[in-house]
Amino acid sequence: MFITTTPAASTKLLQRARTVAARCGVRFVRRRGALSALFAKHHCDLAYVVRRDREELRTKDAALFVHPGMLALKRATGREHPFIRALEWNGRCTTVLDATLGMAGDALHAAAELEVQIRGIEGSAAVHSLLEEGLPRMAAVADVPGLAASRIRAEHGTALEVLGSLPNASTDVVLIDPMFDTPRPSAPGFELIRRVAYEADDPAALLAQACRVASSHVVFKYPKRATYPPCDACVDGKAVRYLIYRAR
Repeated sequence: MFITTTPAASTKLLQRARTVAARCGVRFVRRRGALSALFAKHHCDLAYVVRRDREELRTKDAALFVHPGMLALKRATGREHPFIRALEWNGRCTTVLDATLGMAGDALHAAAELEVQIRGIEGSAAVHSLLEEGLPRMAAVADVPGLAASRIRAEHGTALEVLGSLPNASTDVVLIDPMFDTPRPSAPGFELIRRVAYEADDPAALLAQACRVASSHVVFKYPKRATYPPCDACVDGKAVRYLIYRAR
């Protein structure tokens, strides 16, 4: 991957692109023409592009950036949505720590439906950079996704390290959504995210820390068709099963 901008970029965009490049540990490439020419010149098919209107991961045929996604569809069933039912399983969900924030789809859903504050942890420098730009961009618009985005605080760090630094019972619910080997039907951009994703922490160690940090329970997303490990309860969605573990 390399970092670039649009052609004839402003000084501000160039500075931002260099900052992202340093954070991700990859090269910054000055752009003066088509992105396809840079792909060919540098023998690379993935770029992080800093634009005036948004930042995005780009290949020749696809782009990935922070947006509301299927938020409106998810909210159609209100609090009866399996994910929301899992979050409210123990009747207490005023603060949520999303230990695997990703592109913030679940965080946006929880923040919009429950109006809760979300602390999100993202291990990938590239994905965190997208969130750093995308969430404030969304929050600047006075609509439901914007209000939801304003309730999310994204931090760069590994889930295990951050959870390990937190006090016991310091947040109501901890959410864990590990990256599965195959995409779910509701996971657009899966392959792009996988290419820059942080390698997952040990699930058992992550769950143990999450159960310590949660004051109510942990929600662990799992493939619905897979044999799932023991848990205290579960809520089935269309493509995933929400495993629930009581705080320890």
